[in-house]
Formats: sequence, C-alpha cells, structure tokens
Amino acid sequence: MSNQVNNSPADFIVPLNMNGLQGRMLRLKSDRPGRKEFLIVYGQRSSIERWIGIAEFLNRYGSVTMPDLPGFGGMDNLFQINQKPTLDNLADYLAAFVKMNYKRRRVTIVGIGYGFIIATRMLQRFPDLEQKTDLIISLDGIAHRDDLQLKRRSLIFFQITTRLISYRFVSFFIKMLTMNTTALKTIYTESAKANRRIKDKSVEKTKNNLSLEIWLWQNNDFRSYITTLLSICKLDNCRQSLRVPLWHIYDTNSRYVDAVSTEQHLQIIYSDFNSITINDQKIKPIFVTNPKLAARYFPGKIRQVLSKA
Repeated sequence: MSNQVNNSPADFIVPLNMNGLQGRMLRLKSDRPGRKEFLIVYGQRSSIERWIGIAEFLNRYGSVTMPDLPGFGGMDNLFQINQKPTLDNLADYLAAFVKMNYKRRRVTIVGIGYGFIIATRMLQRFPDLEQKTDLIISLDGIAHRDDLQLKRRSLIFFQITTRLISYRFVSFFIKMLTMNTTALKTIYTESAKANRRIKDKSVEKTKNNLSLEIWLWQNNDFRSYITTLLSICKLDNCRQSLRVPLWHIYDTNSRYVDAVSTEQHLQIIYSDFNSITINDQKIKPIFVTNPKLAARYFPGKIRQVLSKA
C-alpha cells in the first residue's frame, strides 16, 4: 500500500540541483521499510507530470524516485554548462544522480523509451552501478538504430536533417518558427486533417489533447530534443554485455519499432532477458496521470515480478 493517502503525488515534487543545473525530482516513499527502490528514467519530450501515474503505480511495490533530465521536463539543459546532450553525457548525469541518492541501497530501474537507452549506457559505463542494480525494466526501449522501422535511405536522411537542426543558430531559428503556440496548433490541425483520410485515431487523439502536446513541446529544450534524436540515428548499445536481469515490455501495435530486431539486440546486451508484449488496441494517453492508466503498461506477469521481495 502506498503512502499517498491524503496527498497528491504532485505534492512530493521537490527541487533538484545537479552539477549546477536546476530541475525537479519526484520522491514517493514506501510505508513499508525495506521494500524495493524504483528509479524511473523518462525519455524525450517528457516530464514528471507526464508519467506521474506510473510512479504512483510502482509506489505500491516500493519507494519511487523520478528525476528530471537535463533539457527535459523543464530542467536546465547541458548546453548551459558547455556540454552537449550526448548519450554518454546523459548517462554520466544519471550515474551521478544514482550515486548521490542510492549510496547504500540497491535499485530497480524503469526506463521509458529513450530513458531506457540512457540507463543501459549508464550501466555499461559504470560497473559499480551495474552491481547494485537488481533489475531493469524497459517500456518501449530499443538498443540499436536498426530497431527503428525506417529504411536505410530514410535513416540517413533523418540523420543528416537532425544533425543540421542540432546546430545552435539553426535550432534557435526552427524553434522560434515552429515551437510557438500558433505554429504548433497549425501543425497539429493540418496533420489531423491529412491523417483523417486513413483513419489514424492516434492523430485525432492528439488533436483532442492539443494543449497537452503544446505544453510538452514548450516545456522541453528543443535543441536537446533534436540532439538526442541524432544520437538514436547512430545508436549502438550492443558493444558491451550486462549481467542485470531485464524485463522488456513493448506494444505489438507500435508503428516505429521493429519488435524482432529489438529483442535480438537486447539479448546481446542482457544475458538474463525476458519480454512481455502488450497488445493494447486503446489509444495510449499523452499523460499517464493515475495508477489505473499506468496499469495498462504492466501486465500481470510483471506485477508478479514486482511483488517479489
């Protein structure tokens, strides 16, 4: 049973200062001492608010911590301290956070999308953190650029485009042109109209939650987002194996990820590999704001794993 009885989980968001960068952190303690410690690492274009329901769901099984990432969730970006948001730098940031907050405690890591990529690279770069990690859970994570359902020509074009936009003045110009409220409303409205012909319900859902989409875009650093997209185009986390057990949870309806390729690559990295599929025909919400919505991401089998001491 969680400790959220008379309080909203949002009441447990506190300031976070890491390496001179200002952000926030959600900390939900368990009312049962000695239970699991969960670290949620969210991905691109995200925030604590977007995934707070998952934190509340996991709080049933132990204490939960979810920090902002540099450039995401409203946190200061790495460019402000003369660093780039490369995968290695983000992994180093996460490692510093883990060492600061889990000095004598073991941890279970839940990586969402790009957050799983960062967590994997962190464990590969820091063997001491690999040894103190009980389990890692992937929610729609990947391991290699080939896991994307893109033809080679499209991947090369995407890589060239993201590299160009990642430059400071280009990204600033694109941001000013496209990330304002009027432009975003126009982009999403036209996208919904174009996809209505093929009955793309996910786009219709996006249109209905337009204010949430705009908030996410404007609450995250655009240049950091583009730079991390570029890192996905070059991604290869398969060069070093890990001895941490992995449970990989993925949606079979995903249009962007090749499930077979992802499993093959994850098995190269994680010797103790387990996978669970979600065949959810319902449209996933933009914001997972409560445990009921979060439960759709955690089938019964993974709940049994989480229940084990």
